[in-house]
Amino acid sequence: TEESRPAQIPYRCLLPQGIDNLLVPVCLSATHVAWGAVRLEPVWMQTGEAAGWAAVLAKRQNTTPGALASDVLIRTLSQKRHFVSFFNDLEALANHPALPTAQYFATRSFFTDYNARLDEKLSETELLHWEQQLTANKNAAAQDRQPAISQPFAKAHSDATAAPSRGDFLLSLG
Repeated sequence: TEESRPAQIPYRCLLPQGIDNLLVPVCLSATHVAWGAVRLEPVWMQTGEAAGWAAVLAKRQNTTPGALASDVLIRTLSQKRHFVSFFNDLEALANHPALPTAQYFATRSFFTDYNARLDEKLSETELLHWEQQLTANKNAAAQDRQPAISQPFAKAHSDATAAPSRGDFLLSLG
């Protein structure tokens, strides 16, 4: 009776415990609840693509898949327009230049719902939430390359009437 919700599959689910040089995109570790998302054919395809990119990136960085920083994989998948997060307005945004950045920042808890609304102005409330998320992410892991808080915050705080769109702001974070 519960309404199903979109789910993300963490990279660690593809990595068997105790083995650093193996990716398992089909027999991945999941509970019976998570299996509801995993069992879908598009998810199998995306999981396989993520495993393929993880192997490529590990090779390029001369490391093992188990030692690869998940942030590097998420950034790469997002830049390649691989969907790592769900948005209700995804079809309408398919060619939006900010979609890859929105995909990445959605994995960093920027969005409070499943609507990217990249052409809408960034509200003061959202600006504060996103600023908190940037700070939290910056402090979370020293090994992950995190985006720095940049000029758009100062500009948006000083002139709320000239607030950028959500998409433009995300693009400025890169």
